[in-house]
Amino acid sequence: MFTDATLSILCLYSLAMFITSLLMIATAPKTDDEKRKQTITEYTMFALASVAVFFVSFYTL
Repeated sequence: MFTDATLSILCLYSLAMFITSLLMIATAPKTDDEKRKQTITEYTMFALASVAVFFVSFYTL
């Protein structure tokens, strides 16, 4: 269905998005507690989705 090159690029992209989401969680603003919780939740979901994409594309390789 997909070529190996496309799946390899998808693996690298999902790892980059995972690292980006971890950095965004680490640098979340500490001013408003409710907004901080919401931001951390959003980026945690983003990190989980990127890990899921990585494992699916890696398994398909």
